[in-house]
Amino acid sequence: MKISLGFSDDESGKIAVLYWEAFGPKLNIVMGPDHRGIAFVNDVLDPTHALCARDDDGHLLGVAGSKPTTARWWTARRGTWQSTMVGFQACGGSG
Repeated sequence: MKISLGFSDDESGKIAVLYWEAFGPKLNIVMGPDHRGIAFVNDVLDPTHALCARDDDGHLLGVAGSKPTTARWWTARRGTWQSTMVGFQACGGSG
């Protein structure tokens, strides 16, 4: 097993699903159905705050994330804060 910093864009969908499997039962109440929650998580994932475990062939085994002290949990990687909040609102949140 190898531990590395970050992940590729190709891995973000799988990581969003892993995150939702772990936290979806609690977040589902405010973020709506699984597909909406997974889409939102996928949009806000930040590879600079992720440690990934991979097997010897490079397949993703798991991820540990951290929250920077200068940002909130909604730190956007693929857009602006406003587009992230629009995504949150589309999932049933208010903002």
